[in-house]
Amino acid sequence: MTVVFGDGTTRRLNCSEIEAIYDMHASARSRLIWLKENEPFAYAELVLNN
Repeated sequence: MTVVFGDGTTRRLNCSEIEAIYDMHASARSRLIWLKENEPFAYAELVLNN
């Protein structure tokens, strides 16, 4: 996923690596994947702020 900020800078997020970093159970991982697919802005905000 590529995030483009208001000032034009970009940041590439490797979703697979991000999801692997979080030590979580299957249902939490499933919710994170759902968020990525259905609400990518919320997913990016969550990853960039945590």
